Amino acid sequence: MSVRSIVIKAVACFAIVLVLGVCAVFLLMPESVEEKSELEVFSLDEKSVEKLIINGDEDFSLYRSEKGWVMEGYESIEVKSTYADTLVKSVCNLTSPMLASESGENPAQFGFDNPKTEIEICTANFTQKLLVGNASGDYYYVKRKNGSEIYLVRHDDLYMVLTDKIKYLDNSVISVEADKVDAISFGDISLAREGDGWMMLKPYNHAADPDKVEALIVDPLALVTGSEIVPRVNVTDSESYTLKIYLTDGSLLAYKICGEYIIPEDGLYAYRAENGALSFLETLSFDIALKYVAPIAINTVAAIDFEWQGAKVQLAIDAPRSEAPIFYKDGAEVSETGFRSFYQSLMGLTFSTEGVAEGDCEYKIVFTKTDTEKYTVEFISASESEFAVKLNGTTNFLINKKAVTDIFSKLKNIQ
Repeated sequence: MSVRSIVIKAVACFAIVLVLGVCAVFLLMPESVEEKSELEVFSLDEKSVEKLIINGDEDFSLYRSEKGWVMEGYESIEVKSTYADTLVKSVCNLTSPMLASESGENPAQFGFDNPKTEIEICTANFTQKLLVGNASGDYYYVKRKNGSEIYLVRHDDLYMVLTDKIKYLDNSVISVEADKVDAISFGDISLAREGDGWMMLKPYNHAADPDKVEALIVDPLALVTGSEIVPRVNVTDSESYTLKIYLTDGSLLAYKICGEYIIPEDGLYAYRAENGALSFLETLSFDIALKYVAPIAINTVAAIDFEWQGAKVQLAIDAPRSEAPIFYKDGAEVSETGFRSFYQSLMGLTFSTEGVAEGDCEYKIVFTKTDTEKYTVEFISASESEFAVKLNGTTNFLINKKAVTDIFSKLKNIQ
């Protein structure tokens, strides 16, 4: 190896060692001057804190128990431990980038004549109070109550102190899994799950639109939270009504609705519902009713009888659940295509509005299902343009007359 090669390699090795050495120096350097210039406002082992009292826009106090943090006056409501721990830790590690006043003269100019917030930290051996004064940009003036120094403390370091007390509490008043809801009742509406759909038991004994029930009622019910929690005795319930939620495991959740407040049955507190959280209670029964006159699957039908103006026609299906059903009109076999096309039109009959009427029916359809159950639809004149629809003896809805007469006219097309 030449001398030149040896020299080059030596220089390269020296350069590498130099770079590594510089990196090590940077890694081992103490904190920056700016970081070390932080002043201690208050420091304490957070584990020694037994009680923390916040007096400000909202007053509350947290104390330790065997089960964790508890908010005084709200003992039966769970406290979010992460929030409480973070609050205590932030208070016990307050620092400041600089002093605003060392002598504490003219405290009023910093807002200490009427502090925004007072923080009281209690341990087994002593109590310390911190005062939060006026804001100054992204900072607040802070001082110990019995101290003279006034510090500037970052807003971020006081964020938990200034957080609404509701944030520390479990403010969920209703929390259920949507697919575990089996039945619901409120106001004049009573709904029950039926297979893959929903049945409206009140005010109509009629199928409900499953998509609308889920979207307008069940999904919003999955989580209802409160923006405020107050003692139950503070809420007047003279005009209240009850919300009941029946779950698939047989349990019942009951609540009293008092205006914008919702109160769990036997609960000690009333929750002011978040904006829009109780909007499902304003749902109108007709809005969630399934608008189809006869929502009946063709493979469950054995026969359909039509009567009008002295005429009668019977449609029948032999083995409707089989892969090759046979279709009949007045006993004669007919085209499957024509039969199914007519049935599709028949299933398209929909209500237009709520309404009732008295009198004899002018058109009548009776479905006989494969299990022998009958479903009777009668059309009674309600006006020049509408029929009232009577379903199994109950009248709740109106339908356009022409839609009905067109269906009966189409019977002749089944060949």
